[in-house]
Order: sequence, then C-alpha cells, then structure tokens
Amino acid sequence: MVDQHLNYSADSVGKAQEAVEGGLDKSAAEGVVQSSFVDSREMQRDGGDPPRAVGQNRVFFVFPSASQFGNILRHVSLALHSDEVELLFTDKGFEVKQMDARHVVLACMNVPVEAMHSYRLSDTGDLRIRLPIGRWVERLRAAGNQTVAIEVKVKDESVVPRSYSVSLTLKNERIEMVSEESETYGFGEIDVPTTVSAKIFLNELMSALRAFSRWPYGAVTFAATAGSEHISLHVSNGNESLEMRLNAVRASLPENGAVESSYRYTDLIKLIAGTPSANAITISFGKDTPLIAEYVVPVPYSQGAVKLVYYLAPSHLE
Repeated sequence: MVDQHLNYSADSVGKAQEAVEGGLDKSAAEGVVQSSFVDSREMQRDGGDPPRAVGQNRVFFVFPSASQFGNILRHVSLALHSDEVELLFTDKGFEVKQMDARHVVLACMNVPVEAMHSYRLSDTGDLRIRLPIGRWVERLRAAGNQTVAIEVKVKDESVVPRSYSVSLTLKNERIEMVSEESETYGFGEIDVPTTVSAKIFLNELMSALRAFSRWPYGAVTFAATAGSEHISLHVSNGNESLEMRLNAVRASLPENGAVESSYRYTDLIKLIAGTPSANAITISFGKDTPLIAEYVVPVPYSQGAVKLVYYLAPSHLE
C-alpha cells in the first residue's frame, strides 16, 4: 500500500469522488486515485524536474462517508475536551492516540486501510502530526454520505518541528490548515490488568447513566460478582444512593468474590454520549484500574470498520 516518491495531481480528488459516486467499487476507485499519482522517476526520465521536499504529498486518502468521519472526530474531541488530536499514519492506515489535558481520558482510534476507498503513504516512513479538528467536524457531519478526500503535504521543511499543510476536500468545498509534526505521539504500550470484561447494549448503559444525572459530580462505581450475569452500577451522594443493573451479552467475570472500580460521572457521560453508529460497547475494568470502553463502528460503503478505545482513570487517581 506504499507508493514511492509520489507527487499529487490537483484533480485526483475530483476523480476519486466521481469514481465512488459513479458507482465504481473500491478496487476501481483505488485505480482512479492511483493513476492520479506520478512516479518521480518517470518524470525525470521524461525530462521533468525532480520533485522537491516542499509541496510533496505525504499522505492521501479517501474516506467513504464524510458525516461518519465527522462523527468519529467529534466523539474523540468530546471525550478529550480538546479540538486538537495527534495522528499517526502508517502503511496499515492511521490511528489517533491522544490524552486529555487532565490526563484522565486516553483516546485510541484505529482506521485501517480496509475502511477507506483509497489510501496512500509516501515511502519516507510513518508520519506523526498534530491536527486541529475544530473547523472540520461540523462541516463533515453536515456533508452526508459523500466521499471526503484528505491530503497532507510538506509545507516547510526548514523548521523544527516540520510544518505540513492539510487539506480536506468535499464535493463543493475545500478546507485547508497548517499542522505540525508531532514527537509526543504514542504513550507507549498500554497494559491494564483488567479482571472483568463484558459486552453490553449501549442504550442500557446510557439509560442507567441518565438516572444518575441528579448527582453529576459524583462517582459511578462499576461492580461485578463471580457467578452473576450482570454488571451493577452504583452512585451515592452520602445520604442517598441508587443502583442499576446491566445485562451482559457476553462476559468474562471474576473467578471468585467481587471486583469494583469508581469513575467520575461527568467523564463517563461525555465518553459515551454521541457514540457514532455503535449498538454495543465492551467495558473492561479491574479493582481500581482504568475503565476500558471499546466500540466497533461500521463504515457505510466500506469493507472495514473503525475501532474506538477509551481508557478512563479511576476517580481516586485524579
């Protein structure tokens, strides 16, 4: 999936969209986009000027649903309380792994090559960038299921960190912004010693959390007991308390005894509210460990799916 020494043709976005909207399948659309790239070795052989670093295409991809892409970015932004995310582009696709300013929520989003109509990364290696997404989200969400093309080009090679231009092209609109190379992406490998893992219906969890809304600054305790078939949620303000039960579609529960961990209500509700196109959520936790919330989001007109994973710190660690 990696092309070598590529320049980007200005009309490739339009060709890609015409291919997809004209009813071509993914492989045909891929061919249209690929033909819009020019191999620099061919240019040189034909007497053309060799490509320069500034202005070179580093990443180009076509996402099949603008509104779905906007919803995904919006959900990450809500969870992190931030309009800026960090992205890592590799030959397998791209991912987001960003922590909020309070170091309470860590968001991980994975978009594989299979979820896109086309994806190209130049052979100069992986690319990490910081990207402001505030200007994108609402325009994407309002664009419906038309395709959207994104490209990243080197803007200024002389500065450190390097500067990139990022453009987003819809059928009748083009948005451009400046981004910077990131050196902070990653946070290393994430290993949370969870004891409980359960797949539950998202609407049941949302209903339970809404019932706790009168105590917005409290902590919600997740608990599971060996041999049970449900996850219990409990919240208390010292004088009053309320408990709800969630039936598990599939669960790995403690071998004996009970396991519980507490999380801030305000963080939980923002983490889960507005989840794009997900019917179920898999939650995992251990005794006083971060809560892991995983969603699989199918992408319309695509063979792939986006995976969203959030890690939420226990309330006592804040």
